[in-house]
Amino acid sequence: MESSSKRRRIHRSASPTYELDHQDDSYEPYVPVAQRRQEKLAKLSSWGVNSEKEKAKKQQEELEEREDAEREEERRRENARNERTLLMEAQDVHSKKALEGVYSLRFCVECSHIFNLDSKKTEGEKAEEADAEILAAIKSRRKLASDMELAKGIQYTDSLNTT
Repeated sequence: MESSSKRRRIHRSASPTYELDHQDDSYEPYVPVAQRRQEKLAKLSSWGVNSEKEKAKKQQEELEEREDAEREEERRRENARNERTLLMEAQDVHSKKALEGVYSLRFCVECSHIFNLDSKKTEGEKAEEADAEILAAIKSRRKLASDMELAKGIQYTDSLNTT
């Protein structure tokens, strides 16, 4: 019974001791992340992995150079277009059409006006074209109607009698 009333003493291992003066052989000093990345990049570039990136950079630069050349060409065209007046452009158009024979220019001395005359069409053809244009303009016009009348399809055949 004596053994039951006494507690058994458990032998524990001694608590670890820390020595600050003692250095381990496997200790490596901390190297910042930026420095590690630079070292890794240098190592990869020496293997030739970066050559693909350099090719991509060269292609990008060539593309940018082409775009710059296109922009410069566009600027030149814009400047040339800005220097030309509308009168110059109109004169060019008239001279080109006169060379093609589409119409000829006539100058009226009395009123100082330039007339465009079609050189290939007769008077009858001109009158027919004018009539056709008038008829087309009349057909394109629709009578005014409210939205309800348009939705229901109501059409009036007789005009309203007004007093």
